[in-house]
Amino acid sequence: MEIKNFTKQLKSISEAPSVSGNTVYEKITVSHEKVYCTRKSTGKEVSILVEELFNAYYKATEINTTILRDYITGRTFSPALAILLAAGFYEKRDGKYLKVKL
Repeated sequence: MEIKNFTKQLKSISEAPSVSGNTVYEKITVSHEKVYCTRKSTGKEVSILVEELFNAYYKATEINTTILRDYITGRTFSPALAILLAAGFYEKRDGKYLKVKL
């Protein structure tokens, strides 16, 4: 998958539930090479570089917040995981979040 198509798929989502179920990341937008979202529980806006999300998808066949620490800067591992799942890049199988071939 090319980053252009990856970005297009990111733009198709507007919210992403957290894996823990404690919050929802809403108002998801892609602008200036970043994904922006708001943590519903706190109202705090976070941003993640599209390139970092793409690199995680490109390289990691399985993800969780610990694995994402190798790809995502800052403390945005939980929203990154939620966004990648909501966009359909990974799915839960056998208790793990595994890459979906697109």
